[in-house]
Amino acid sequence: SDRTVSMKDRPIGPTICQMRIGLKLSQRALAEGAGISRQQLNAIEMGHATPQLPTLVRVARMLGCHPSELWGVE
Repeated sequence: SDRTVSMKDRPIGPTICQMRIGLKLSQRALAEGAGISRQQLNAIEMGHATPQLPTLVRVARMLGCHPSELWGVE
């Protein structure tokens, strides 16, 4: 099976939200650190938007994890 399809089907929004809350970061703080708007981050967390890879990398850096961890991939 094509790995990109399975990763694309996994929602990363709830994982980002969970990790952000665990770090006691506001949406605004995470968004500013990742160089996106709070509205963009909200859309990603709600599953209404899929971030570009550079954005994902910056979000993961702010959350202190590897981007693949956002999909639950070890």
